[in-house]
Amino acid sequence: MAPAACAGVTARSAFPRADAPGPSAAVAPPVAVAPAIPAPPPLPDVSDDELAIVELEDRVAGLAHEERWDDALAAVDAAAAAAPMADVRLLALRAELLRDLGRRHEALAIWRGIVAKVGVDRVDSPTILVIASIERMEGEREAALRTLAALRARGARDPWVAANDAELLRVQSELAAGQPIARISARDLLGNLRGAPTPDDRASALALLLRIDAGDPEAASALRRRAVLIAVADADAGVRAAAVAAWEPDDGVAEAFCAHALLDASPRVRLAAVPKVRGLEPARAVTLLLDRLAAEPDPTVFAALHAGLREVTGATDVTAPLAGAGPAERDALVARWRARLDAQVVEVRR
Repeated sequence: MAPAACAGVTARSAFPRADAPGPSAAVAPPVAVAPAIPAPPPLPDVSDDELAIVELEDRVAGLAHEERWDDALAAVDAAAAAAPMADVRLLALRAELLRDLGRRHEALAIWRGIVAKVGVDRVDSPTILVIASIERMEGEREAALRTLAALRARGARDPWVAANDAELLRVQSELAAGQPIARISARDLLGNLRGAPTPDDRASALALLLRIDAGDPEAASALRRRAVLIAVADADAGVRAAAVAAWEPDDGVAEAFCAHALLDASPRVRLAAVPKVRGLEPARAVTLLLDRLAAEPDPTVFAALHAGLREVTGATDVTAPLAGAGPAERDALVARWRARLDAQVVEVRR
């Protein structure tokens, strides 16, 4: 996770820091989410509590990597309830998870509690910047100004502040002028995508994530894949449809992705899946399209599936009056497709 909340406490990071000042951009560069973490070297003088926290951080990182956020939170809460190893690092771990779920107001309350408990001087500078950033995103402009001012006051006695003071000053000046947020980290956009309260907010987060270009094609592609996989599980059909439409073909999961999208409860999502199915290997595309055609109740999606089959097979002789077609007519068309494709297979075998 983030660097240790308190100076002098050694904590391994389960999540990358996404808030350190960086180059100016409309959106901060993307970061990998919950990467695999190598096992720590043996530390014979480390306490049992310390090892337990390290093991918990590893477990939480793995759960987060799989988008199992409820399980990750439950693991932290269970550890806190056990009490023996409870310390501010468990609180910080929970705050990081809440932030990744877009529940920044809850994360902010925890971080403020940590500051009150240990004193601001024992909280590291990157974490103080996280607090200021979340205060700003939560609309607490005056609080963010005070936090940034206190951070910059550390000055030369804190090498991190000294190295990043120009960027901190820029953010402080924007806040003082009441300027809107011009940058948001990929990590916080992913949090919005997971937990923003309205579909419009989640759709907006998805759109921004899909446009991020950090100059590293592989990193940008990995971020887009992560965003799409989050969004296809959204409760709102519009967000799911946008995710399906934005999906980039991946040979490893292409067929499974398309099959899943074609079974979505919403016609809007199934319609968005048809062009993606057409991009599969022809034999697999035909199978998926025909199977869905036989079960599809929505006339618009049915027509798209029929058109997809015509495109993939080149069978322009299979036509039907699709507009206003009833169940019997749709069943007849499915039968014609099956006969046409069976005949094509026989012809190929000869």
